[in-house]
Amino acid sequence: MKSTKELEQAAKHFIQKYKDKSNEKSSAQSFWIDFLGIFAPNPTEKIEFEKRVSLSHTSFIDAYIPHAKTLIEQKSSGIDLNKAKKQSDGSELTPFEQAKRYNDELPYSQKARYIIVCNFDEFHIHDMENPKDPPQIINFADLTKQIHRFTFLSQSKNDELKALALAKQSELSFKAARLIRQIQDELIALYAAATPSGEPSEQDFASINMLLTRLVFCFYADDSGVFARHDMFGAYLATHKANMRQAILDVFSMLSTPEHKRSKFADPELLAFPYTNGGLFEFYDENIPQFNDKLAELIIDKATFGFDFSLISPTIFGGLFESTLNPETRRSGGMHYTSIENIEKLIKPLFLDKLESELDEIIAIKQKDTKDKKLIEFQKKLGSLCFFDPACGSGNFLTQTFLCLRELENKALKERFTDKSGTFQGVLEGFDTCGICVDINNFYGIEINSFATAVAKTALHIADKQMRKATNELIHANLEYLPLRDFENILCANALNVSWHEHCPKADFIIGNPPFIGARMMNETQKADLIKASNNAKNAGNLDYVTAWFFKACEYMKQNPATKTAFVATNSICQGEQVALLWKPLFESGVSIDFAYTSFKWDNSVDFGTGKKEKADKKMAAVYVIIAGFSLNNSSEKYIFTGNSRILVSNINGYLVDAPNIAIESRSKPLCDVPEIRKGNQPTDGGHLIIENEDYADFITKEPKAKKYIKRLIG
Repeated sequence: MKSTKELEQAAKHFIQKYKDKSNEKSSAQSFWIDFLGIFAPNPTEKIEFEKRVSLSHTSFIDAYIPHAKTLIEQKSSGIDLNKAKKQSDGSELTPFEQAKRYNDELPYSQKARYIIVCNFDEFHIHDMENPKDPPQIINFADLTKQIHRFTFLSQSKNDELKALALAKQSELSFKAARLIRQIQDELIALYAAATPSGEPSEQDFASINMLLTRLVFCFYADDSGVFARHDMFGAYLATHKANMRQAILDVFSMLSTPEHKRSKFADPELLAFPYTNGGLFEFYDENIPQFNDKLAELIIDKATFGFDFSLISPTIFGGLFESTLNPETRRSGGMHYTSIENIEKLIKPLFLDKLESELDEIIAIKQKDTKDKKLIEFQKKLGSLCFFDPACGSGNFLTQTFLCLRELENKALKERFTDKSGTFQGVLEGFDTCGICVDINNFYGIEINSFATAVAKTALHIADKQMRKATNELIHANLEYLPLRDFENILCANALNVSWHEHCPKADFIIGNPPFIGARMMNETQKADLIKASNNAKNAGNLDYVTAWFFKACEYMKQNPATKTAFVATNSICQGEQVALLWKPLFESGVSIDFAYTSFKWDNSVDFGTGKKEKADKKMAAVYVIIAGFSLNNSSEKYIFTGNSRILVSNINGYLVDAPNIAIESRSKPLCDVPEIRKGNQPTDGGHLIIENEDYADFITKEPKAKKYIKRLIG
């Protein structure tokens, strides 16, 4: 993607060329080819004109940009873009309504995310993600300053293919998570039936979580070539279905036993399972029930033989796997599923964009020897970077970061082992695991939930296996995967009560999505943790829980000044009284905000490319968040992201605007002679007195007499 300055310069030339506009037909095509050329090379190959669409008659879309999912309705200069005009079928439509009608008739895969209506004087940008919102209106004369609002046109074909692949992985990962939840439900029922109270104990839930984690690894190993034969685990369980409990215990025991310590008289089928190590099967847990027929069917027929776990995304699946926890447990802990798109909003401006640009510059070097030397240095640089997520949940930030870095390393490896014509030359003799520099042991996390901790470790191991397989296929190497390496970097603890520096002595980047819990929703323990993390800052009890991680990160960076941090957080920390309570002391300690995403909706749902989104937790309320990247380095280039816009600014203050670091502190008295407000309209009932729209109809059907007691909630 071009820099802001490059875009502005190109826009300036465009304005000069088209300042004398003509009519729609004679100028539209050259106008849009040149305009798209500001953002993308070879624009004539990336835009379609007069695209046919069938209404009650055949009509034509003026212009359509497939890779950016953008539909253009072009009118002549002077035409009022807000005025309806009679159409050939007698209807009266504004230019936007006309374009929207075309868009509605397109196949789902071609439907536009953006509709641009233009008359050469103005551009009206409609984002169909929010179809009821008013359009962004940009005057032609202001294009130089407003060109960043069109950066969605920069999307490449590779991005589109990546998005399609991600949608497929999302669909498969969600199906896998639902399957695991079915297995979990059956296990809970079996444990409950064997417990006098009728409820599994805390130890039972720990055993269920460990069993699920181990089963998931075996399902993945069965499908991805980790085990000696495809479906090896499933075939063994099917053979020993009569006593499946013991069969599973025997497999787990064998996976944790090195070959030289195994009995030569053991079952040959068991001896065929490789030594796994890595702590995953280290502890022998006999607290496993006898499996009934339904559970056996789910594990053998549905999971091992009926589903391919090798195709899942470890990042997506990790978050969804975590969602098998009781939703109440998830909400009380403040955990949220995080999409890959939202993860990359944080990691790309923090470090990934710079690394990608650096690799592209190296690949452009003509001299092969010089290029190879630089590529090796780049690999070593990637391998030296250390990442730390002190609220890692199921590890999706760490896992996605690992995958992105390994993709860069694979790209570097491919370049090293191909000649100028792109022909594969072969890998160096003796190239093995040591030739890979990015290692999961450079990824650290802290997580309070033991099950999520286990999921995070498993997700990283699966990501490691997937990327080794990709490396093998890319450069015809033969990287071994087993035994797993010991991996103790994910600590199960309360991140606010342990030393980050002792757990992770020198992180280059701190990343993550700390718990979203409002100032009035914390329990006493959480409130005490926050006050301690803030060093008893004045009125710290009025801050959201997430701010504790900001204070802890600031203390960490004082010991490691080169460390950069970026967190997702509730948008309230950049509004009202919290700005003075949080950002004022951080700025005074030397912190500066390097980049920020202004408020956007945190969507805990997965789009399978069908137009429907299925929530990881349907009861979870909508949350509006910001992303703040900050450090002690006071970066010379600071960016504010709003939607698809990226704006270069001179400073980012606590309100996430380009302005000096001021903070409006709370007042004890009103500015004028009005009654003093003690507390505003703030629902702090925990949701117990609020009924959601989707529940209302069902409730009234069951309790019609309650209707008169339910009033509309207005905030």
